Amino acid sequence: MTELEAQNRVELGRRVKTIRKSNRLPGVIYGEGVQTTPISFSFGDFEKAYRMVGESSLLKLKLDSKEYNVLIQDISKHPLNGRPIHADFYAVRMDKLLKTKVPFEFMGESPAVKNEGGILVKVMQEAEVEALPQDLPHTLKVDISLLDKIQAKLSLREIIMPKGIFDAEGFFKGRGYE
Repeated sequence: MTELEAQNRVELGRRVKTIRKSNRLPGVIYGEGVQTTPISFSFGDFEKAYRMVGESSLLKLKLDSKEYNVLIQDISKHPLNGRPIHADFYAVRMDKLLKTKVPFEFMGESPAVKNEGGILVKVMQEAEVEALPQDLPHTLKVDISLLDKIQAKLSLREIIMPKGIFDAEGFFKGRGYE
């Protein structure tokens, strides 16, 4: 599991600019049974961790002598340059089902696009799923090589889910797993 080292912070409001100037990012951790705590962490370490886990996989947050299993709940970005300026971490219970959105990873090559000059339209980029935190995947793999003719389409029911994953509407329940 990817880890991120954090420290408590006392700078609040406009004073967080001093944190950002020292190449650190302000944030907050909260969740069931966890007191809401303002924190800060290395900007570079956060970017590496975010690339690895995204917003749908678990991250181990080390704060003082405690470790928390967290999801990156929200990232505020600068309106001009798009760099993160604040991050929220949600501490999860490992024994309780979570609902979260997981992005699709489109794999393969569609014969309809390659051979017939079709255009691939991706109507959905993510699906809301329900799973125990340790079962949450970073992405859901979608094989587009099944799209063999123009007008072909894939539905949520046709996506093979990793074990322990269910969508919010129950489409994947009872389906085969990878």
